[in-house]
Amino acid sequence: MLPLLIGIVFQLHRLILRFFQASTLWHVGIMLVLISEATLLGQSALVSPDIALVFFYLLCMNEIMGRRQLLLIVALIGLASMRLRGSMAFVAIFIIDLLLNTLDFDKSPAITANNLKDLTRSFLRVSKPYVPAALLLCSWYAYHYVQAGWFVYHPLSPWKESFTPNAGVGDYLHSIKMLIWLFLDYGKAALWISLGAILWLRARRRITVDTNAIWLFIFVLVPFLIISPTKLIYVGLMGSRYYLPVFIFLSLFTLYLVFNLKNNILKYSLYSLILTSLITGHLWVYPERLSQNWDGTLAHLPYYELRKSMINYIDKEGIPHESIGTTFPNLASMKYTDLTDDERTFSDKDLSSNKYVFYSNVFNEWTVDELAELHQNWEVEREFSNWNIYVKLYKNPKVINH
Repeated sequence: MLPLLIGIVFQLHRLILRFFQASTLWHVGIMLVLISEATLLGQSALVSPDIALVFFYLLCMNEIMGRRQLLLIVALIGLASMRLRGSMAFVAIFIIDLLLNTLDFDKSPAITANNLKDLTRSFLRVSKPYVPAALLLCSWYAYHYVQAGWFVYHPLSPWKESFTPNAGVGDYLHSIKMLIWLFLDYGKAALWISLGAILWLRARRRITVDTNAIWLFIFVLVPFLIISPTKLIYVGLMGSRYYLPVFIFLSLFTLYLVFNLKNNILKYSLYSLILTSLITGHLWVYPERLSQNWDGTLAHLPYYELRKSMINYIDKEGIPHESIGTTFPNLASMKYTDLTDDERTFSDKDLSSNKYVFYSNVFNEWTVDELAELHQNWEVEREFSNWNIYVKLYKNPKVINH
């Protein structure tokens, strides 16, 4: 992961140099905000394919603005290899590239191609670097379907319920509400407060927005429009990591407007608000009855040592692992989660038969009724906590006493 993280920082540095004519100190300050974003840091602490996706996406963005086709072809192939999310990012990059080659806001707010022939010529010219990656992507999907018989998920997939379509207006409204919350969560509300203040001032003083600001807004809008439909249609796909490219360019767009403020007091105040809010966003932990995007924050870091402490206690007490119920992400064999030769696993939670339950507030797969049952009718055998993260071993007196 380290090479990819270094690559992300380098690509962010290139973007900063492109859009911010500022001192080195300001460049450092802007970079600090970008890498403090909770979802990016949260994914950076994991072995995550989304980090590879972000690297290739940023590389593509820099190459389409720098007009270097060879490296763009390589980056597009890397992006396309990220399967479904990579495919959506691939489409977003292509649309942005096409817009960059057809729009000129300095001359006219309209498309400069005056007829269909010119527009078609631009489309064909832009499309050339995308052909190798598109062929590779289509070949992979065709091969996968022939071999496996499915594209996105299969009937036995543990994630198949995530692809259940919303059933009615209430479900869609809930998805919209969750989407709005994703863009406010973990300190990102400060970005919107800053944007609101700046846009209000600009509207009041009738200050026009320059070309760079318009393009940065487009870089936010296009991937958002490409990614969002699937998140709104299906019930279980609303994760913050899916919007990483959007979050990065939302931060860049906001920082660009902040940096170009004439009022230094307001400029530094808004910058401080954004940075403080994003950093402290990693401390946000909700009540256990509310699900949380744990892979989109560093708040989960204490869990791993707490888990080790609990497993040491379990082994010391001689409690069989198969008698302990738990949920994702604590169900896989320790051979894979701990990189050891220990192949023991815990059991799936079943409050009617489990003798013990290994529970943590970083586990999302608990209903309100199950939590009530656990707290009211089970006994806490052992608990470890650090800051606002905890793990508990519950024992079932009904099963054990019989």
